[in-house]
Amino acid sequence: MITHTHPDAVDGAIAVAVAAALAVRCRTRPLGPAAWLRAVARLTPYGVVHDGLHRAVSLLDRTDAREVAAVLGNGSRTSALDTVPFALWCAARWLDDYPTAVRSAISGGGDMDTVAAITGGVVAARTGTGGRGGIPAAWLAAREPLPDWAFPAPGSIPPALPHLTPMRLPRSYPFLGRMHFTEEQWNRYRAGYRAARWVARAEEGVLRLHFAVSGHQAFAVRVAPEGSGQRAVAAEVEAHPAYYNGAHRSGTLLSNILELEGTIQTRGSEPSGPW
Repeated sequence: MITHTHPDAVDGAIAVAVAAALAVRCRTRPLGPAAWLRAVARLTPYGVVHDGLHRAVSLLDRTDAREVAAVLGNGSRTSALDTVPFALWCAARWLDDYPTAVRSAISGGGDMDTVAAITGGVVAARTGTGGRGGIPAAWLAAREPLPDWAFPAPGSIPPALPHLTPMRLPRSYPFLGRMHFTEEQWNRYRAGYRAARWVARAEEGVLRLHFAVSGHQAFAVRVAPEGSGQRAVAAEVEAHPAYYNGAHRSGTLLSNILELEGTIQTRGSEPSGPW
């Protein structure tokens, strides 16, 4: 899932997705480190991440991850260019050895958790969670438990979303009140959530509500972190009369979100009003 729309971030996400797919393929069709990393670069859009991957190929004869991180970056600048090439260098160098790959990513310093997460995810696609070269049993036993929402029940994944279109005439919505979304709800919206009349999707701090039938957007709710969830801080509504004009109606946003899931935590409320 792409959560940042900067072109370099998109390229980095593509590179990691390709790397994971090729790591799975290596279970039955092994590739050497250079061939594997070149294959990843070949399917990565031209740009700074693509160039960084080719630099990583030229450094595969090195064994000291700290030296390589000094050239490729270690995530300390929190950019795809500074993160993805080194993470995939570690993966290419030790694609059959999860513990060593992760340790090498950590040894580079910088944003160690991000780099190691990318490296570990890609290598685990090749090694699996058990057996030789996989995730050690002691590491699995010591990990923090994942929340329940990370394991959706069979059949609970929503169907494909309709074609979604943006608002034509967005206007500030003055009846926001106080509204809080839990971490579980927000992650569900990030994946795309469909109810009877509404499709909800969240990206870059904004929850967008679309009509399920037409796909046209009716509301946009901007949020800010609060506790373990997100608090609504501003909202816009479609004011074009050809689509939906709820700008003058109080209560509509809250009632529609409550209809969406029925479990949104509210503190106070909007003034009541008609649909």
